Amino acid sequence: MAAALLLLPGCDRKSATATEATTSPPAIESDRTIDPRLREADGAIRRKEYPIAIRLIAEAQKEGVPESDALRMRADVFRATDYIDLEIETLREWVKADPGSAEPLLRLFYIYLDLGWRWDAGNASANALKVDPDNYRASVARAIHFYRSAEPELGLPFIEIARRARPRDPDIANLHASILLKRLRYSEAEGVAREALTLDSKNLSNRLALAHALVRQNKAPEANAELAEVLRLDPENVEALFESGALAQKRGDSRAAVAYFEKAAAKDVQFGNIAYRLGTLYLKEGKAAEGRRLLEMFRKMEATTSAYETVQSRLNARRESADFHFQLARYHLEAEEYPHAVVELKQALKLAPRYPQARRDLIHALMRQGRTTEARRLLAAPTADTSELTGRNAGQRFRQTIPMSRVEKTK
Repeated sequence: MAAALLLLPGCDRKSATATEATTSPPAIESDRTIDPRLREADGAIRRKEYPIAIRLIAEAQKEGVPESDALRMRADVFRATDYIDLEIETLREWVKADPGSAEPLLRLFYIYLDLGWRWDAGNASANALKVDPDNYRASVARAIHFYRSAEPELGLPFIEIARRARPRDPDIANLHASILLKRLRYSEAEGVAREALTLDSKNLSNRLALAHALVRQNKAPEANAELAEVLRLDPENVEALFESGALAQKRGDSRAAVAYFEKAAAKDVQFGNIAYRLGTLYLKEGKAAEGRRLLEMFRKMEATTSAYETVQSRLNARRESADFHFQLARYHLEAEEYPHAVVELKQALKLAPRYPQARRDLIHALMRQGRTTEARRLLAAPTADTSELTGRNAGQRFRQTIPMSRVEKTK
């Protein structure tokens, strides 16, 4: 049972452990006030009229709105429409326009972490803390960065700083408990989780972290009680169902284990090793066909995950490899994660402009994401011309490539 990092961002889908949530990172909070000249654009974003918002932002820029304010709002549009590649470009422009702000760096951090670009994520979080040492969110980002590394203990000083700044924040306490769990400091993790639950008794992530700490200290009855409380609050919580099944299996109650695992698998058969556990139990019950099917499914998922993580590790060792970006894009395409595929393919073509298969796949990914204008322009451009891929050209064409309301997600 791994740490229950349910409410904190930063867990990329492919490398998340069995019990880590894979939520999209939330908006970075800031004490911003909206320039009056951008209020109409902000209203358009709230109404999901994104092309109108882009036009209004451009008009506000002509009226002298600070570039950083305009870039922030443009990034909000690209985030809302899942144009990750354009959001990254805009945030990078924002970093240059306002080098004293940690906000664009923090937003880049969570995007890079989701992509699995660990070096870039680490650099973004370090720079955010450098430009704003008192920003507790930057400390949280550094803690998450190290939590996701092979040296989670390096995140402890940063999470302790964040906790002093926000002592009543249950999500920050959850990250603290998760780091302690990963470092096998179970008694300390139990204390942190219990303290956090006094602040918010309905916080499922901290209750799951507490259950994990209890299991590791051989306190199964107490762990079962915590898991039961999670399921009372959320009867379909996949993690609680999975862990309850694992505890039932450990005490030899196969019937209860199967019941828990079946409920969990009905929600997400790819969670943890549910397919393996349930398949093994089915074989013992004489359900040979179903058991073999689940075990074969698990074998294929494990092979894909292992291959994906191998490519990610190689990319982080050789960041300038167009081939590794291309290989990651292929996994995203297979999973129909087109926004992520677009990012990886554009990076591959940036590193190797004459990469015909990457170009073909990018056209395909853009078409599948509904970005037909960009795809057609790229198809018509000379092979070595990458001006259609990056920079302001893409942003200027934004109004031509999306519908009036939110883009239909294809993920």
